[in-house]
Amino acid sequence: FTTGASDLSPLNAAGPGALLVSRRRLGHAQSRLLALLRTTHKESRCAFFYASGPALRYSQRAFLKAWASLMGIVMANPFDENQTTCYEVIYQCMCRGELDATSSAILSPGDVLRYRQVLIETTSFALSQISSKAATPAVLVFCARALSVAFFRLPEVREKV
Repeated sequence: FTTGASDLSPLNAAGPGALLVSRRRLGHAQSRLLALLRTTHKESRCAFFYASGPALRYSQRAFLKAWASLMGIVMANPFDENQTTCYEVIYQCMCRGELDATSSAILSPGDVLRYRQVLIETTSFALSQISSKAATPAVLVFCARALSVAFFRLPEVREKV
C-alpha cells in the first residue's frame, strides 16, 4: 500500500486551503506517531511488550504499512521541506525491534518478505537521493540513517560494502 501525489488530487481540486489543512493534519498525526514510536519498555531497543502473539503480529503489520505508506508520500516529492517529520517517522519504524527479522523469529515468513521488500525500496530510494544535488539536509540525514539500518539488516548490503 503506497500513497502518491495522485492520491492528493481531490485535495488539489478543492484548492490550496484544503491542501494546507490536510498537510497540517498529517504533520500533527506524524508528530504524535513519532512520540509513540520513541517510547519503549526496553532501554537497548525500541519495542513494546505484547499481551499475545496476535497483538504483536498486528503491530508488526501496522508498522510495515505505515512505513510503506510514508515512503510512498516521500517518493512522490522527496525534496519537500515539510517532510522532515515524515523522514523521522520512517526511520523510527525502521528501527523498531518488532521488525528486526535478523535477530528475531517472531515475524511470519510473509511479513519477513514484506519487511525485506520495504527495506529494499527504502534503501534504493536512499541510494538514489544521496547523490542528488537537490537533496536537502533532511534528505541526506535520512539517507545516511536508512543506509546504516540496511547495512545491519540486509546481508546483501553488507556484502557490497
